Amino acid sequence: MTLDDLKKLTPVELDFISAHIYKLVKDRVTEDTKNEENFNHDPDCCPHCGSLSFIKYGFNKGKQKYYCKDCNKFFSKTTGTL
Repeated sequence: MTLDDLKKLTPVELDFISAHIYKLVKDRVTEDTKNEENFNHDPDCCPHCGSLSFIKYGFNKGKQKYYCKDCNKFFSKTTGTL
């Protein structure tokens, strides 16, 4: 993707790409990272659609649940992990 391609994107598209890049960099696991250290933060975006529009939505077995306002799905900070 070139700079000219980025200039053609809408602000929503740029936010979507930025959120995914930020998440990839932030969640990068190194050899000295313990697995539980990866889950000690609130999510930055919805793991299903990448939206930044989500809210806390109660608890499930002691874990905070979140609700995405864009894709209408629920998730927790461990969604998509083993």
